[in-house]
Amino acid sequence: MANQFEPIINELKDKSDKDGSKKLLYQEYKNTQHHNLPHLGISLWKN
Repeated sequence: MANQFEPIINELKDKSDKDGSKKLLYQEYKNTQHHNLPHLGISLWKN
């Protein structure tokens, strides 16, 4: 199933990798992908 947020997620993962927080961001993604995807965007940008 295509994930319309995947390009955004990948962009954030690339950005966070530069910030040294790729593992935290990926964990956040894994924790939220089973819930509403808009929540993923909100939780990522709050951090």
